Amino acid sequence: MKKLPKKNKILIVDDDTMNLSLLEAFLTAANENYELISAVNGSQALEKVSKHRPDLVLLDIMMPEINGFDVCATIKNNPETRFLPVILITALNDKENKIKGIEVGADDFLTKPVDRIELITRVKSLLLTKSLYDDLENHFKLLKEELAMAKYLQESLLPQSVPDMASLDIAVFYEPSIEIGGDFYYFMEIDEHNLGIFMADISGHGVSAAMKSMVLKDRLFQNKHLWNSPKGLIKSLNYGLMDFFSLTDSDSFITALYLIIDTKNWKIRIVNGGHPEPILQSDSASHILNKTTTLPIGIFKDIHYEEAVASFPVGGKLSMFTDGFFEINIARDQQLSIEKLYAKLEELKDLSANDTINSIIKYIEAVSQEAPSDDRNLIVIKRKQKLR
Repeated sequence: MKKLPKKNKILIVDDDTMNLSLLEAFLTAANENYELISAVNGSQALEKVSKHRPDLVLLDIMMPEINGFDVCATIKNNPETRFLPVILITALNDKENKIKGIEVGADDFLTKPVDRIELITRVKSLLLTKSLYDDLENHFKLLKEELAMAKYLQESLLPQSVPDMASLDIAVFYEPSIEIGGDFYYFMEIDEHNLGIFMADISGHGVSAAMKSMVLKDRLFQNKHLWNSPKGLIKSLNYGLMDFFSLTDSDSFITALYLIIDTKNWKIRIVNGGHPEPILQSDSASHILNKTTTLPIGIFKDIHYEEAVASFPVGGKLSMFTDGFFEINIARDQQLSIEKLYAKLEELKDLSANDTINSIIKYIEAVSQEAPSDDRNLIVIKRKQKLR
């Protein structure tokens, strides 16, 4: 069905009925299918702005009680009507009144006696501007709705809770820099003794990154048979995402980390594809896991992935994170650095998983010079002490 053209509403405000009639006659003669609304004083004008939501106001300045300047100021100070075009009409053609009109937010001026051609030209111009603004506002509202939906979909991709394992203390922090982001994580409960943890940072932000998150999770579940093989899973993801990116966005890539915690033999098996290396802390020492980080996945097909193995001692704590936790400006031309993050985690190694995350967040807020500009994901896993 063809959409009918919009009928623009114009509110004419003047306490002189003869002037009202003249302006109505000029606009009717323009044959632009305007819907004309009139008001004879400032109070009535504000009531009709609220009731009828006009597209433009022709406003006389010299009126009793509430003058045109005050009406215009009220319109422009209201967030709901601040972009409503207002043309001030006055018999005063002096500089002082024009300056005052500009100060209260008037969009244009007409001087009495009003010239018909000038009136129609200025009205058409401001209605076009208003139409463009309305289109922009509608697109913005639509974008917000789409972002809200994308955020909901992305959040539905992430685990709704952490695995409940008697021997492990697990805590997670996840925060996108905008409504939706490119960080992704997932827990794979392979069997009663093996827990897989996947963490990724997808290039870009916003809807594009959220859509890639959906593809990534889909690929994870397509490769469920490889969940017990860190090397096999990362290799398969690399091949699959290479094909996907070649068809959609050749500049995209994903840093990814996959590890398995074996709670029977207390071993950690890990493969890293271009992701920041996690740190494993214990009473005796701290280790950066899998320092032989390879390239991110989705760039080259023939990448050789190394699988590393580490012991997970009693009381040991594993921290894995995305670069949003250290690529942070802490001073002019200076970033936090991953080494400083490791040092801070070392100070906190005796804390529980949740207390570690809370302390890191407070630390970041204290040293950062700006709001987060990147997505942030931190997972902390601590092996509980043996029950006596």
